[in-house]
Amino acid sequence: MDAIILAGAINSGPLKKISRVEYEAEIDIAGRPMLDYVVLALDSIKRFEKIVVVGSASMLSKELKHKVSFFVKNGNSLIESLINGLEVLKSNKPVLIVTSDVPLLNREALEDFLERCSQKKGDIYYSF
Repeated sequence: MDAIILAGAINSGPLKKISRVEYEAEIDIAGRPMLDYVVLALDSIKRFEKIVVVGSASMLSKELKHKVSFFVKNGNSLIESLINGLEVLKSNKPVLIVTSDVPLLNREALEDFLERCSQKKGDIYYSF
């Protein structure tokens, strides 16, 4: 299984009052960009062969960059960004799609979600 993290959302909403960084994924939480927490959660589960970040490598802490297989330019829309991530994978394996703005994501929540997904046939799993 592979994972795609959508990290291209411009920081133009209510979070702009908290942080002036360009992208939401860069917003600092307890000394780390939000994106770091999502990468760490995905990395804690060994079933992910590749992790793709759709967004700039500069959003992620230097010590975590080696945990990401590819950084892909974000598109002009969520769908275009997703397509950019899928195109770099060129895979028939299932793909987990996650956004970068879930810093409380953890291994237990991911494992529970993946277990529930395994009970349904699908190629792409995305939690709403």
